[in-house]
Amino acid sequence: MPQMRKCAKCGEPTLEPVERKMEIYNSVYSYKCTNCQHEVELVPPGSLGVQTTIGLLFAVAIWFLFMDDHGSWPGPVQIVVLAGVVSVLPLMTIFQLRKHRQYPLVERDAKPKHLDVEETANITKKPVMWIESLGFLGGVLAPILLIIVVLVVAALIGYINFTFFDDKLFG
Repeated sequence: MPQMRKCAKCGEPTLEPVERKMEIYNSVYSYKCTNCQHEVELVPPGSLGVQTTIGLLFAVAIWFLFMDDHGSWPGPVQIVVLAGVVSVLPLMTIFQLRKHRQYPLVERDAKPKHLDVEETANITKKPVMWIESLGFLGGVLAPILLIIVVLVVAALIGYINFTFFDDKLFG
């Protein structure tokens, strides 16, 4: 939830949230300083945590799908491609987290200002807002927990299919 922040331009604790925009995978808070009219947009830490986890999982998938040559060391081209994939997302995350450090919260215990999200056809609005409320570590763990839940459900369906239906339920 958005709270008052300290403005990096004038140094006063007058940076307040004015708008919340829903993007595809996260929401973005727009802040405006009431003292110097400085504006900044911040992505919530929970979304940055999800972005970090998805990026690392993507890098591992790229490695195993395209670059793993069954035990031999990858060539220089593969190493450059993987280094590019692995370095782009953490750099984007670091730049966004740096903004949170530049514009620190004024009072952590203060009641957050409620901002409505514009009505969009985005079906991920509620899950995104829930993940954003978890913070950075919760955002890192949320995709991993979702993957675990999907795998457990698939294992249960497979167990029921093979145990009680002799593999005739799905084919």
